[in-house]
Amino acid sequence: MHFLLNIIISSARDASAATLTIYPGAIATGMGGAFTAFADDMSSIYYNPAGLSNFKNNILLGWQHSNWLLGLIPDAYYEFGSYYYPTSRGTIGLGFTYLTIGEVEIQDQAGNTYKFTPYDFAISLGFGTSITNYLKLGAAFKYFHSFLIPEEIIRKVFGVEGKGTAQVPALDLGILYHPYDYLNLGISLQNIGPGLKYSGNEAPEPLPLTLRLGIGYYKKFGNLSFRASGDVVKVLVNIFQDYSDSGLVWVLNEAFKHAGIEIGLANVIYIRGGYFLDIYGDRIGPTFGIGARYRGLIIDVSDDRLIYRFNKEGEAKPNIRFQLSYQREGKQKTDTIPKVIVEALDTKGRKINSFRIEIYDTSWSSLISSSEGSNGKAIVSIPYGIYGIKVYSNEHFESKDKIVFNKKHQKFKYILTEKGKSRIKVEIFDSIRNKPVFAKISIGNIEKETTDLNFEIPEGIYALKISANDYEDYYRIFELKADSNYYIKASLIPKFSYIDLKINKMAKVEVYKDNQLVDTFTDSVNLIKLPIGNYNFIITCQNCPKMELNYSILQIKDTIFNIDIPDYAQVFEFKNIQSVKEFISKFPYESFIVEHYGPKPINTKLENAQIIYKKFKEDKFLVKFKVQQGG
Repeated sequence: MHFLLNIIISSARDASAATLTIYPGAIATGMGGAFTAFADDMSSIYYNPAGLSNFKNNILLGWQHSNWLLGLIPDAYYEFGSYYYPTSRGTIGLGFTYLTIGEVEIQDQAGNTYKFTPYDFAISLGFGTSITNYLKLGAAFKYFHSFLIPEEIIRKVFGVEGKGTAQVPALDLGILYHPYDYLNLGISLQNIGPGLKYSGNEAPEPLPLTLRLGIGYYKKFGNLSFRASGDVVKVLVNIFQDYSDSGLVWVLNEAFKHAGIEIGLANVIYIRGGYFLDIYGDRIGPTFGIGARYRGLIIDVSDDRLIYRFNKEGEAKPNIRFQLSYQREGKQKTDTIPKVIVEALDTKGRKINSFRIEIYDTSWSSLISSSEGSNGKAIVSIPYGIYGIKVYSNEHFESKDKIVFNKKHQKFKYILTEKGKSRIKVEIFDSIRNKPVFAKISIGNIEKETTDLNFEIPEGIYALKISANDYEDYYRIFELKADSNYYIKASLIPKFSYIDLKINKMAKVEVYKDNQLVDTFTDSVNLIKLPIGNYNFIITCQNCPKMELNYSILQIKDTIFNIDIPDYAQVFEFKNIQSVKEFISKFPYESFIVEHYGPKPINTKLENAQIIYKKFKEDKFLVKFKVQQGG
């Protein structure tokens, strides 16, 4: 059994106690085994003991049964059960695992037949608690026992003295982190403990020390819920030797990868799917599951037959897990920390819909707790004592008070004075072009996209932010007084200059900055948006020379850029050699003939140009394109 399971169940063949690597739970396996970041059902104590804290208000009892790997071992079955009980400090969990391959028959040399039933079982005792609203921790101590063969049969069949049993303690640790309501992160380290030793072994075999990393996403849409998860699971036994022998890629590829989704309908029906990838263990394929809930009764079923090679190559036998759970609200008091109840009313006795309370120590130097209130009421849990309390809202002045919180005084009422209103008009303009700009305005709890905005807002100090595409963000902090009118003209600074490019011919234009192409088009008229920088324009057209122009934008401004592209047949006249150089530099890909008329020859060489001197009374230069054909 020990040898068989190490081949079938795990690619980590250097480890013992392979039963500990079998994934329990129909919900988890229906989602491809990707459950470390959720761990919120009867299998929590296995995948991540921190998930026990998910049951701080509920008692849970569950059992899972599976006829295990029917395609290989017809009589094998696998059981997993758990019981969770919440306390004021956290949730206690009890887990049980059992695996047997059924009755085994062997013979001695005399032909005598002996029958026995090997089995493994593990018992886990765990505890999970919430450290904060976002962080949960958990641990589980387990005892693992393995029975391979009776001592009497070892003596009669093999002629040696020894034991066919082994047992070992181990520890699991887990963390759950919820940075957002829709996002879960999980990590657990399983099977921390000494090696497992059967009688006759030279040295103990290590337990399958396993690291699980998981991420989960949850979202609800009315009566429809959706969650997706992914896990990476790595058996760490001999990981450094594997890295030394085979390299990092092999180590990463050997890790198990899991992905799964679940869709829930009205909190009653659940449909699940997943994918399992164990490259070197040759377990690759999809998994499926379904579940139903009615009040506290939960039934779940999963099947992962398609991940096993023997099911793919032969007759596919089901590998179904049946799971039955019952969950009910605990009768015991799970939170012994007393609660402060705060009521907030306006001066007319009306409940304030939205407000906030903050509770400090008596020196007002340390914030102890805070809470959001609605419909005139807020509740926060703190120990009895003396505190400073601050109650406020966006539309009301804050109220500060010292309170004595004890059994006789747990409810406090505050009347908040409404802030006066200020009226503001905000208009948004382009600082260069002096035209309205469509932008997003954010101030207080107001957010709107427009070119101008009129609104009322309670008096106070505010930060105004205006943002728009192609413009730098606008910030301003100011104080608004009651019964006052304010006008703000926000001039946004553009990030781009507008280049109105006009060419005398239809041409292809390529715009480069630092030898990188930033824009290209084919037209005779085009509006280009460019930030500050140095640019090269390369312009080509049919039957005309290829032109290159350098253009620098030193500050944001709008420019009309007129470009005249000559024909090959044109002749250009210049008064001095400098003008000739400037003209030729625009056509670095062309060759020229320069006829110089003047009193004496010039001592200047022009790249890509042939100079012909002809004596004349004054200097002039005639420039022609040497190759008068298509560009």
